[in-house]
Amino acid sequence: MRIQGRTLADLDVARAETTAKRTRLTAVRQQVAALKAEAEANVETARRAQAEAAAAQAAVQDLVASQQRDVSTIESKKAAERQRLAGLEAQQRQARAPAGGDRRGRPPGRRREGEARAGLVEGPQARPAEVRRARARAAVRSAGTCRDR
Repeated sequence: MRIQGRTLADLDVARAETTAKRTRLTAVRQQVAALKAEAEANVETARRAQAEAAAAQAAVQDLVASQQRDVSTIESKKAAERQRLAGLEAQQRQARAPAGGDRRGRPPGRRREGEARAGLVEGPQARPAEVRRARARAAVRSAGTCRDR
């Protein structure tokens, strides 16, 4: 009976070990299933994050391209405005310059009017009556200088 008792005890130990192994195996399988589900969720989250990152990158590239177009448009407008300003400044300098005038910067018309009054210029700048008076004065002066000699 001792052998039988020992055999039954060994059998009970083997059954307990088998039950423990099955329980542990079930727990490990549940843990693996939970980790597998978590890994699948992480993979899906990573895919969504990659898609969002790609969309954000495309939006940034579109924004950069738009800003570059805006900058080039502004630069061309700026260059055109600088050319226009340079033209206006050139016109202003030309208008202020004594084009044919005297050293004092008087315009040529004023100088010619004075010369016309003195009888030195004839033409469209001089008025006919002033030309006649200037000629008469010049004749009187020349006659006066001849008498003094």
